[in-house]
Amino acid sequence: MNYVSGKKNKSSSKLSPIDEFATGKKIAGSFRVLAPLYVAFLILILGVFFILIPKGLINIYAGVLIFTILVCIDVTRQILRIEQQNRKVQTERKLDELRFKKAEIELKKSEERYRLLADNATDTIWIVQLSDFKMRYISPSIEYLLGYTPSEFIHLDIKDYMTQPSLEKVPVIISEQLDQDLDPGLDSKRLEAIELELIKKDGTTIWVEITANFLKNDAGEFDRILGISRDISGRKHTDEALQRTTELLREAGRIAKVGGWSIDVESKAIIWSDEMNDIHERQTSSPPMFDGVTGFIAPEWQEKIQNSYYRCVDEGRSLDEEFEIITAQGHRRWVHATGEAVKDDTGKITRITGALQDISERIHADEEKKKLQQHLAQVRKMEAIGVLAGGIAHDFNNILSGVMGFTDLAMHEAKDNETLKRYLDQVSASSLRARDLVRHILTFSRKSDVEKQPVDIKPIIKESLKFIRASLPASIKIQHDLKIEHGRVFGDATQVYQILMGLFTNAGYAMKDKGGVLDVILNRVKLDDTRTGYWRNISAGEFIEIIVSDTGCGIQEKYLDRIFEPFFTTKERGEGTGMGLATVYGIIKEMDGAISVYSEVGAGTTFRVLLPEHSQVQPSEKKVTAVLKEGRGNILVVDDEKIIAEANCELLTMLGYSVTMLTDSIEAIENVKNNPTQYDLVLTDMTMPHMDGFELAKQIKKINPDISIVLVTGFSHGLTEEKCRDAGITNMVMKPMTASELSLTIKKAMNNREL
Repeated sequence: MNYVSGKKNKSSSKLSPIDEFATGKKIAGSFRVLAPLYVAFLILILGVFFILIPKGLINIYAGVLIFTILVCIDVTRQILRIEQQNRKVQTERKLDELRFKKAEIELKKSEERYRLLADNATDTIWIVQLSDFKMRYISPSIEYLLGYTPSEFIHLDIKDYMTQPSLEKVPVIISEQLDQDLDPGLDSKRLEAIELELIKKDGTTIWVEITANFLKNDAGEFDRILGISRDISGRKHTDEALQRTTELLREAGRIAKVGGWSIDVESKAIIWSDEMNDIHERQTSSPPMFDGVTGFIAPEWQEKIQNSYYRCVDEGRSLDEEFEIITAQGHRRWVHATGEAVKDDTGKITRITGALQDISERIHADEEKKKLQQHLAQVRKMEAIGVLAGGIAHDFNNILSGVMGFTDLAMHEAKDNETLKRYLDQVSASSLRARDLVRHILTFSRKSDVEKQPVDIKPIIKESLKFIRASLPASIKIQHDLKIEHGRVFGDATQVYQILMGLFTNAGYAMKDKGGVLDVILNRVKLDDTRTGYWRNISAGEFIEIIVSDTGCGIQEKYLDRIFEPFFTTKERGEGTGMGLATVYGIIKEMDGAISVYSEVGAGTTFRVLLPEHSQVQPSEKKVTAVLKEGRGNILVVDDEKIIAEANCELLTMLGYSVTMLTDSIEAIENVKNNPTQYDLVLTDMTMPHMDGFELAKQIKKINPDISIVLVTGFSHGLTEEKCRDAGITNMVMKPMTASELSLTIKKAMNNREL
């Protein structure tokens, strides 16, 4: 038997009888024993032959002798062959014994090495029986892996040391691997790694990587699994942290709209992140070719960006550019590209790597911010001009008050002098025009005194269009689209009329040479908080929208920021005062509205007006113009402007009143204190040094509550009816006033006193 393989040796096949004898102990001695026997036998035969055999039988005897000799020779040859074969068998048997002993020694050494390796390996080596999933062997490192000793672990059930999700995977994995191992087309020696979660002795869990293969029994059937388990918890946590970091970076890139890119200098192969495809609105995940990338750059930017890229490639300079791209969907976007050269060990630039950020929102926000800043600067400038205009208008009101007062007195004294009356009529008419101009200025400066009430816009638009039609040439066509039936705002009807006429007149002038179309649209719009930023200084809500467009010459861009300034005009001298649009602007601001303008030279101009909508309608009260009203009574006139005080005193004296004039409010209080019952009425200016008319009225009422107070003011901003009543003011009259307006106000106050 072969002790290594366990099979029979070919040299041990069955021998013939003579071979069996030759291999016995007697014959197998040595040829040295047989040779003398053969010689003695031959001598005996020869002796018998010569002594005993008759001559007649000599031939027969000789034949027998020869046959005997041949047989002896053959037997000797067979014995020699058997002897040689026997020695060979013995040699092979000794060699087999030596091989077996050597194999036993090597196997023992190998087993010792493998057991030493298994016992000292950090990875855990194990063998499990497929039939019951019981461990047949487990290396000592299991104690370091799970905390169990090998003797403890080998008696555990699989569910004791494996989590439920991993336990559910095991049968499926084994079934799949068995099917693959039975597939003759697959390599049976392949090793596949799987990851499972195990439970340690202390209850904590770890992740292990298992590499295993199936073992066969003597019948060639798979009955065991030989595997190696390695603790990969650290790697697993690192992978999970890396995955979280990658997801975080990807999400941050998506939120910040930043993509990563890399270009190989030699091959021009491109690597793109997913966000790069999103920025360029590409539907594929594969990066484009190099020429395709340059094709995304807007034509006007291509030369500059390519030069920057090649400077980075040739000189190693950093890339930092903002430019526009045209996406795969045809949209324009602003992007910020940054990049740096990457060098190899020899210092050669091999790759350009960088980032690309979509900055479209920032660019648009910057543009919007710039517009808002310009708009704010314009608003502040207009407010400053308004303050200045208000101050000028107030002083001019005082001058006009004297002019108008003495003009009325002169008109009364002219009597039958028609020439003088005609001259004075011209002075009076000019004064009234000047008063209207001052009121425009005060409206612009938000210091005008207007009668606010709910006003329906639509009838005023129709009336204004009829009026402007008569003053426009036939080459200008008027069309309108009044989309709402009732649109009410809270304001003064005259001022609304001024807004419309100012815009209509401006449009007519822009089309006076070539004609065109004046288009008016009335609509209702609603603005939320996200849409009020551009308009500024208006709150969210519902608005009446008036759009006035023309197809005239348009306004140059450099003038757009100045068109609402007082006295600014591009018209020829004598064709305009520069107060039209300024007045429109002031009225709209007074009504808490807003106005915008868009214009293109040669195409026309569009004004858009927003006025807060008012929900209720109240009937308006019209002022009644009266002639000079005479009266009786004692009146104290208080005004720090002597010329105005004198004019008022002369006029009231002419009307039959007894008048006392003072130019100091403190002196007036002392006068009333000394003569508390002397005066029936006090006519006082509002703005005076030391004490204004409002406070003067309060002090006089404390001295004598029966005295009527008439307040003269250039504007009534902030003076509500309730405040005036609390201060004891009976009536107010606006400067500059005509003689009839003053006489009517005084007469009304005196009548109220008598009641």
